[in-house]
Amino acid sequence: PHLASSESGKHTLTDALDRYEREVLPQAGTSIRTDRPRYLAWWREHYGRLTLSTLGPPQVAEAKGLLLVTPKERGTGTLSNATVGQYLLALSHVLSVAVSEWFWVQANPVMSVKRPKLDNARARYLSDAELRRLLEAAAISESLFLLEAIELALTTGGRQMEVLGLD
Repeated sequence: PHLASSESGKHTLTDALDRYEREVLPQAGTSIRTDRPRYLAWWREHYGRLTLSTLGPPQVAEAKGLLLVTPKERGTGTLSNATVGQYLLALSHVLSVAVSEWFWVQANPVMSVKRPKLDNARARYLSDAELRRLLEAAAISESLFLLEAIELALTTGGRQMEVLGLD
């Protein structure tokens, strides 16, 4: 029902991946042409035999789970959430084209599966030398309150708008 159409039962995911690599990928930007084939190869190996009518959100969610426990090719640990997101994005684009241009399926099942949460937060602290240079530059700046604003931010942990919004 999610992908019910007369065409979705005729074509496998491998059919869609092959056509995508022939027709769409050559038109893509350099980084996509370089990275995406690796992601598409994984989908072909693990789910390529499925017809598009049997590739639904449960199968995509299952694949996401497999990817999240897949060891990295280099180094230790498993694939990052960002990398798993790239695998899902690659499949999603293939299926979006299959929906809107080839009319092979009626809906993209990847759209129903939540992407892994990205944790891009990173703590960054100034080194002693960087802090010294910052304060020296602020002291000779033409801005009347720059040094005070920086000192206030450093001592309170206030964000830019919190510090600048004070009266």
